[in-house]
Amino acid sequence: MTKREEYGGKEIKMPACGLYGKSKKPRGKIECCGNWVCGNENEYVLFSYSRNICSRNHRRFTLCGFHNTEGHMGDWKICKNAVKVLIMN
Repeated sequence: MTKREEYGGKEIKMPACGLYGKSKKPRGKIECCGNWVCGNENEYVLFSYSRNICSRNHRRFTLCGFHNTEGHMGDWKICKNAVKVLIMN
């Protein structure tokens, strides 16, 4: 089923990537903050140190992604524990 069929035949304009503004790659909604980012983490090649997969970058290098990955409770915007751990690394 295509995106057009899912939404009753209407053309759906996907938002651009929230990190880099790209709009050519497929995008998905991040669960921690609801931003739309491009890339599929399954495309990452181990030990390549590639930074071109936005969903992976968001999960690993942003405060809200870190907060969600570590399973911290509450809102990431006021989580002092997440900030403290990130600053120490």
